[in-house]
Amino acid sequence: MTKKRIFSTVFLALILAVHIDADTPELLYMWYTSYGDAEMYILGSIHVLTEDFYPLPDVIEDLSYRADLLVLEADIREETAMSEEIVRLTFLHGFYRDGSRLEDYLSDDMHAALEINLIKNNFSMTQVALMKPWLLAFTLQILEMDASGYKAEYGMELFLTERHDGGELIELEGAEYQLKLMSGLTENEQMELLKSAL
Repeated sequence: MTKKRIFSTVFLALILAVHIDADTPELLYMWYTSYGDAEMYILGSIHVLTEDFYPLPDVIEDLSYRADLLVLEADIREETAMSEEIVRLTFLHGFYRDGSRLEDYLSDDMHAALEINLIKNNFSMTQVALMKPWLLAFTLQILEMDASGYKAEYGMELFLTERHDGGELIELEGAEYQLKLMSGLTENEQMELLKSAL
């Protein structure tokens, strides 16, 4: 497929954005495109949600059951999300292994803000001393969302995956790609990410 054809397909998908259900308080947008007999629906999913987000609009429920193929950013099923390989890669890419410590890179203001945040979440500086800023930033964000009722167990991908049980599922990026991408951020970029989380 040529670049022009890819651009046209993406552009078409964006043009056909429709609001699925006016009665749904949350904005859910889904894009549709087709080529020959093939149809594709693109849904912007959210990784963590609250229980009251459900049920999803009927059209999404229906598609989740009858789709031949479900494509996700990453396969988040429990057996893959907690695999030994993901744990190994998280330690490899998310922790300092060269003698550095997080505190070596923190300004006094960020150090103080981090200590307050950690105490609030029953953590200490010692426990996060070797974490790279990007991993700590995501950890803090997850803790904050969880405390507000937003949980991965209510994430849309998990919901769709459960309904697509037995159907073909592929991932666009995968957890390893995402871990490498985040660990490839510069130290300054990682510190900005941590600053925004704080």
